[in-house]
Amino acid sequence: MIRSVVFFTIFLLMHVTCAQDLINLEGKVYDFKTRKDLIGANVQIMDADSNVIATTVASSYIQNGDVKTYNSRFWVSVPKNDDVTYIIKASMVGYKTSYTDVAFAKMSKKQLRKELPPILMKEDNKILNDVQVSATKIKFYYKGDTVIYNADAFLLSEGSMLDALVRQLPGVEMKPNGDIYHEGKLVKNLLLNGKNFFNSNKNIMLDNLPTYMVKSIKVYDKLSDKAEFLKAKESEDKSYVMDICLKKDYSIGYITNSEVGAGDADNTSSKLSPYIGRLFGMRFTDHSGIGLYINANNINDDRRPGQTDSWSPSNMVEGNRKELLSGLDYNVDARNKKWKLHGETNFSQSIYDNERNSYQVNFLKSGDLYERIQNTDRLKNFSLNTEHDFTLTFKTIMLTLYPKLDYHKYDNSSHTFQRAYADTTINKYQSNYLKHGYEWNAGVQLKSTLKIADSYNYVDFGGEFSYREKKYDEFNRYSLQFGNTETLVNHADQYIKNKPNNNTFINAFVSYHHRINSKWSASLEYSIAHTDRKEDSYMYLLDKMQNYETNEFGTLPSIMDYEKSIDTRNSFIQQTCETSHCVVPYIRYGGKQNNGSSLVCQVFFPVSMRSQRLEYLRGEIDTTITRHPLLLGTYGTYAEWRSKDNNTQMYMGYQLVGKTPDLLNMVNMHDDRDPLNIKEGNPNLKCSYEHKYSLSFRKRSKVMYGIQGRYNYISNAIAMGLLYSENGIRTHKAYNVNGNWNASLKGYIQMYLDKLKRFSFTSQESFEHIQNVDLLSQNVLAGMTENKVLSENLSEQINFKYENGKINIAFESKLCYRNIHSSRAGFTEMNIFDYDYGLNGVFAMPWQMQFATDITMYSRRGYGSSELNTDNLVWNLRISKSVMKGRLVFMLDGFDVLGNLSNITFSLNGQGRMETRRNVLPRYTMLHVQYKLNKKPHKK
Repeated sequence: MIRSVVFFTIFLLMHVTCAQDLINLEGKVYDFKTRKDLIGANVQIMDADSNVIATTVASSYIQNGDVKTYNSRFWVSVPKNDDVTYIIKASMVGYKTSYTDVAFAKMSKKQLRKELPPILMKEDNKILNDVQVSATKIKFYYKGDTVIYNADAFLLSEGSMLDALVRQLPGVEMKPNGDIYHEGKLVKNLLLNGKNFFNSNKNIMLDNLPTYMVKSIKVYDKLSDKAEFLKAKESEDKSYVMDICLKKDYSIGYITNSEVGAGDADNTSSKLSPYIGRLFGMRFTDHSGIGLYINANNINDDRRPGQTDSWSPSNMVEGNRKELLSGLDYNVDARNKKWKLHGETNFSQSIYDNERNSYQVNFLKSGDLYERIQNTDRLKNFSLNTEHDFTLTFKTIMLTLYPKLDYHKYDNSSHTFQRAYADTTINKYQSNYLKHGYEWNAGVQLKSTLKIADSYNYVDFGGEFSYREKKYDEFNRYSLQFGNTETLVNHADQYIKNKPNNNTFINAFVSYHHRINSKWSASLEYSIAHTDRKEDSYMYLLDKMQNYETNEFGTLPSIMDYEKSIDTRNSFIQQTCETSHCVVPYIRYGGKQNNGSSLVCQVFFPVSMRSQRLEYLRGEIDTTITRHPLLLGTYGTYAEWRSKDNNTQMYMGYQLVGKTPDLLNMVNMHDDRDPLNIKEGNPNLKCSYEHKYSLSFRKRSKVMYGIQGRYNYISNAIAMGLLYSENGIRTHKAYNVNGNWNASLKGYIQMYLDKLKRFSFTSQESFEHIQNVDLLSQNVLAGMTENKVLSENLSEQINFKYENGKINIAFESKLCYRNIHSSRAGFTEMNIFDYDYGLNGVFAMPWQMQFATDITMYSRRGYGSSELNTDNLVWNLRISKSVMKGRLVFMLDGFDVLGNLSNITFSLNGQGRMETRRNVLPRYTMLHVQYKLNKKPHKK
């Protein structure tokens, strides 16, 4: 394979083209005041006598896979003469014609291009009166490769935030964890007016930006700042983004949006009365912006009446959470585009109370094992993080600095009671646990790009340094009994001191990128990274002290007393060092074909050489483990074809990811800090490799459809083997196993059913096969037995929607079928159906009122008992009234109006079945009041 890559690279380097008698003049046209690109300006190149030599249009794009990002760059070829002066004439409707003189000195024979100074045009105030054009609101359209959604075409409930709008966009799916997918592709960043805005957490903008401010949403592949600096028409340095474009009224000036709400809950499962307070403000100019948000609530719920989403009773958020969130985001761009600054700071404080009572059945070869578990947790957290980026752009070099700081403080407590039994009691365990401490992390990263003069070649270089420190203490007081006896077999009052605990990371990289010709390019990168991690953990058995008395839990006697009770067998000192050298050759082909279609192929082939060392001291264990693995891989390797009109796309990709086992799992030790969950090491672990294959086809037309296939296989996967002993103790040990793989096939179709585009139909289908292999045993002498569980998952989701501007009503149904089976003795095959169907809608009413509602039946079948096979009819609603020309909105929400949701949930998989009773907030009402204020700057 390496021989082929070397031969292929040499062959490509032979195809270098150059021009002999012409030189390319390149430049961009900007608005004199705002420095915005004036796309479509007419540009003429004239000689000193005003004779026109060449004419072009200031319109270009940068190809980012599926999207073209348009700008005002132009290219034109002129005779390559020395000591000549050209006149650059630029004209555009609404602007005064500009003339710029450019003098050329003597040029070298190898010079192929010449960068012109920025062409600046002043706005012409003598423009025609505005003409109003009325048209039917369309939901979305394509501009080049960019998908543009018209926000005003979607009818949403009053007071909705951005997440409500995003969920309604055709082709867009929001996962429960907040990830956004567009046509099956993950959206990596959310932008606001083309700029980063709280980009460390997408949910901040989704939860706080009101939808009434949004004009449109664009989805496209955005080039990085580096690619734009290099003026690369095509580049692999891109990210798939969703750009939120504000309406003109909110793009310049001050905007505030505030909301308060309080309600009443069904206190059978929650002891809290729900409340919410929210403040969001922004100030924007054409080259700067600042945003602020404050949010206080105890809802811990993301349901929205009248919306289509992926919520179901099984993923209802548990626990009561009180939280206070706030943050500040800013950005400033120089008008001359020489520098820009962006940063954000976020603060959060929360108290989380969770009560859980579980009944669990574990499917074992010798017979089922039953467990009852009661947990009460209280988690207090405080966090502060800030990150910034500062970019300087010169003629041939661009520098970006990324400083960041994170701080997290926590104080957690829990109480657990657990009983395991079969025919008789196996064990009973009770514990109180405390953990409090803090951690902080600071770092800085530098990225630089240096242009090679008179060429399209460049050099990247940079580095990173970070330091993390963590200190925390743990207290654990437990008692353990075996069988029916009330005699304590094991009890302890543990204190664990974890410090010092720090991690230092430093790396540097350099890469050279060579453009062979207009379609071929190649690069070679070298990087070196070093990590040094130190962790000390000391366990003290307070109950082993002389004259021990049970103190108040979480308090310590004098240091002289408790230090004598150290448990050396469960205390350790470890230091891990790793140095890695990575070489990444890369080659890319991309460009238009003779028939107008485009083809992009690229290959990354990283080779990583690592040197790992672990020094570990624990009781009688004093060992040093060293490894020098060589990892091969590929990433970002794909081939993509697009038709001339960009409406048809085919893609196939491959990725190889190598992972080294954690050296700590290779230490031959026995860790019984937790008497019911013992950990052991395995010195024979090997590196694992994951192969990822993907294939997709997409067609955009009146009927949009696509299909995507994936196959993943892991060789030498690292799995935690599990040994069940007769007394219910679990022993965990890492092993390498083979046979883990999964394959999936997904498809979608989307269309309008009438000419007025009021009726729409969407269907999504998927099939997935999963083969999971782990190790299980109930007998130490018999050794581990391979446990293979296979499952086939089939799902179908259908949506019919009708909209006419005042009514938005949809019928949606989902069906998920799972077949779980195994060749293991005693395993019962399972055929499980989860399905739901219902209506949701938003209705405009007289007197500036609105009604939003959704009613859905959630059903489960095939779970083996009537308790598990459930039907839950859930009805949510919102009634709103706006006054003061829409600036003040009153909203009344009702969740689970029929009271059919339960705080009991059931889950089932190949290893067991669990019934859980939780403290949740399924049924409540809330009255909201929202006020919005917009102030535009005074015109001068």
